[in-house]
Amino acid sequence: MKTRHAAALALVGWYLISPPLGRPKNGNDYVDGGAPYYKWTVLLEFDDLTQCQERRDLEIQDGEDGLKKPPTGDLWAMVETELECIAIDDPRLKVPAGLCDSGCDYYTHPQLRTPTTSN
Repeated sequence: MKTRHAAALALVGWYLISPPLGRPKNGNDYVDGGAPYYKWTVLLEFDDLTQCQERRDLEIQDGEDGLKKPPTGDLWAMVETELECIAIDDPRLKVPAGLCDSGCDYYTHPQLRTPTTSN
């Protein structure tokens, strides 16, 4: 990796994100790991990728352990096994234009927030 590229990665923050749940009209909820990233929920924010990956690995292990215990099919345990780390400035987090006209959740989509400045 080139030094400039490594330095640029060091300046980027990281999100630990979880996939949304799919909710069919008739059937069971499911973890939609194939959903576009802008639909995923931001759980935590980290200063560097290593911190994010370490937390993700702990959560994935917790989820895998949870799937081994009754009741099987626990949705949160399934979600935990799908967590990902993604750079805060990753363009895949950007909500496509016009999609939020009917209201987006600014908690789960912090990339939509307007930064505030203090005077």
